[in-house]
Amino acid sequence: MTINTTETFQDIILSEFLKRKERNQAYSLRAYAQHLCLDQSLLSKILKNKRKPSKKVIEGSLRTLGYKDRTIQRLMRSETQVASYRALSDDEFEILSDWVHFGILQLMTIKGFQSDPKWIAKRLCVTRIQVEKALGRLERIGKIEKVEDEYKVKTNTHSWDNLKSTSIARRLFQKKLLELSAKKIEKVDFSLRENSSLTIACNKSLLPEVKERIFNFKKELDAFISNHGNEDEVYQLVVGFFPLTDLKNNLEKK
Repeated sequence: MTINTTETFQDIILSEFLKRKERNQAYSLRAYAQHLCLDQSLLSKILKNKRKPSKKVIEGSLRTLGYKDRTIQRLMRSETQVASYRALSDDEFEILSDWVHFGILQLMTIKGFQSDPKWIAKRLCVTRIQVEKALGRLERIGKIEKVEDEYKVKTNTHSWDNLKSTSIARRLFQKKLLELSAKKIEKVDFSLRENSSLTIACNKSLLPEVKERIFNFKKELDAFISNHGNEDEVYQLVVGFFPLTDLKNNLEKK
């Protein structure tokens, strides 16, 4: 097995975990930690950037996953050169990796919002326990506050500026959104949703401008909807622009 030169140890072990989870939804972090011969708590902290993995942990884990000596040594050298980033708190990690938190924040802006967790759970089609835990996390990090038994959005900023330290949580977030989108295709009538795609040949050099155009499109759509007002539902936009061809096996000589 080989490693992309931009991948970190976190990227590799998370990617492998997600693959196993995809094959078996019941596969747990505990089972994965046992496979890697690691303590579950240690593995969790490494994924959340709260603990820097030792050379022994990196080497042992990669050998278990089938990586060769040369690849392991190259990654271990690059890991020592990686700058340190602010570790995510448990609350931040959970919020950034689960759409329910952002769904609640947007639900609070619609007409007729009720602070009752049971009502919120029914509107978002999740469990009451999920809502209660999410409300607690949002309140603890100062995104919402409770005033006279009513939840209020405390800040309009829902972004985190340390993208490197949040990359793993965001990857989980995007995966969950794609899974949710697939479920909605089955459950929601087409008149109340939009799912479409575009397959097109593209030169990779255009990717920066493509990303910028997608970013501007999202800003424009956000402004259009927000300025209209009278919100009565919460929607999620998922945009993906990714290669269908194998980037590693491009046989064209440069």
